[in-house]
Amino acid sequence: MKRTIPFSPKANVPKLPKLDIVHDFEQYHSVNKKYYPNPITAKRANQFNNKSRAKPIEILGKLQRKQKPLLKETSTVIHWFRNDLRIHDNLALYKCVELYQHLKQKNANAKLYAIYVINEDDWRAHMDSGWQLSFTLEALKNLQKSLAELHIPLLVWKFDDFKNSLSNSKEFVAFFKEKCLDLTSGEPVAITANIKYQTDELYRDIRLLEHDDRLQLKLYHDSCIVAPGLLTTGKGTVYSVFTPWYKKWVLYLNKHKENSSGICHLYEIKPAKYNEKFELEPFDYSLPDEFVKYIPKSQWSLPEASEAAALSLLDEFLQTKSSKYNNAKDMLSLDGTSGLSVYISTGMISTRFIVNQASQASNGQIMATALKDNSSIQNFIKEVAWRDFYKHCMCNWPYTSMEIPYRLDTLDIEWENDPVVFEKWCIGNTGIPVVDAIMRKLLYTGYINNRSRMITASFLSKNLLVDWRWGERWFRKHLIDCDLSSNIGGWGFCSSTGIDAQPYFRVFNMDLQAKKYDPEMKFIKKWIPELPNSEGRRSKDYPDPLVDLRDSRERALEVYKSAM
Repeated sequence: MKRTIPFSPKANVPKLPKLDIVHDFEQYHSVNKKYYPNPITAKRANQFNNKSRAKPIEILGKLQRKQKPLLKETSTVIHWFRNDLRIHDNLALYKCVELYQHLKQKNANAKLYAIYVINEDDWRAHMDSGWQLSFTLEALKNLQKSLAELHIPLLVWKFDDFKNSLSNSKEFVAFFKEKCLDLTSGEPVAITANIKYQTDELYRDIRLLEHDDRLQLKLYHDSCIVAPGLLTTGKGTVYSVFTPWYKKWVLYLNKHKENSSGICHLYEIKPAKYNEKFELEPFDYSLPDEFVKYIPKSQWSLPEASEAAALSLLDEFLQTKSSKYNNAKDMLSLDGTSGLSVYISTGMISTRFIVNQASQASNGQIMATALKDNSSIQNFIKEVAWRDFYKHCMCNWPYTSMEIPYRLDTLDIEWENDPVVFEKWCIGNTGIPVVDAIMRKLLYTGYINNRSRMITASFLSKNLLVDWRWGERWFRKHLIDCDLSSNIGGWGFCSSTGIDAQPYFRVFNMDLQAKKYDPEMKFIKKWIPELPNSEGRRSKDYPDPLVDLRDSRERALEVYKSAM
């Protein structure tokens, strides 16, 4: 059922324009059966754990190891851009250029292309954010111009078989093969790409690797600084707790340190005119209204979607803000974070480069001897490590990207799942000021900091007893910087259903969170201007609280305890 979002500040509140959006809230309640008619069950998910079902990352690795050498007729190389929309320190792009230069020595007519493939059904099935899709398209335009300076054409292909097929389907594989071989008039082609770790994307690559010797897909680990599977416990198992994993991550980086000026090896291609003949053909694609119509028209606009902007932002952060990161990153009214998250999730800047630059600012020490003594920059690096950790976990527990929690026993939690309560949480109308301010900011800007995400996730899953997956989908659809593994990891942590989660009896106190992270109420008053200035007074324009915080905490403890 579609409803118009009812939140609209009164006329005496000029700062926030009216939200007049017709929105289908029911889409967040369950898996999209159109794309996933037979969603995975707990029993099938557990097959990954007991090794009766192979994990997609393992299947992919075996197929890669079985790949045959390039056919001698190969004279065309393609880099397939995914969530790696950059030239600087892009491993698969580097390997693509390297291979092209090798082929060029044998065949002067060798060709080098770059591609990006649009599948709107993937976006619908995965509930991709309109904010992020808009940003990605702008990034593609800028990337195409940057590649043009290297005489590398970026071709944007759109797949649509009018059957709602995802990119892991045989229909997509047939389309992709045809498009690639059209470029070569049927001759063999080599394709490089960086691996995406979501289950759908891994199965897509598995299909492509199984398909045709004329289509050689070479895949690389690029979005993780340390590739999944390399860090294991003494028993050879994958870590499910962050701290020991993080310590081993640091040890690994220090052991494989590139040189005194950098902790990680970077992959740089040399400026050159790679194709002799080149003509820039801007792609003609506009994002359909369905993907952006729920985004309000407001004074907030997208960040600059360029690689240069990402590099500049990192430099600005390290120069002016990083020393205050420990104290500022959680404050709701401060711009205390790096602002790099959207550039990381779309791959416009590499985490290797970020860690290199940050480690130099920390005199090469990426972690203190005792974690509690981590400096601001070292904790910033630690936040980058969390991204690796959650990707490693998603590879080892692939069902976590298939709408099943890491802790299978938490499927027995008896959520209340009141749809009206959920809607009020979504639009920032719960009567709890710190929650509402955060949710309104998300609606208007597509971004909230990590502390804000933890506060609102805890409130939804614990105080309101709404299935955390409803909120995870809402975030996925509304965050400009959404990274699925981190989003699921964060929600799992706050709802006590995920990897290395907080204990179920930890329930954030909303009043204390507000006092600690918005002590002067600057943030709350900005986003809830209808609140009265005097303490202890309620406004007729602002709703009463949906729940009593103490009573709802006790109810959550009872429900969780009975299930766990």
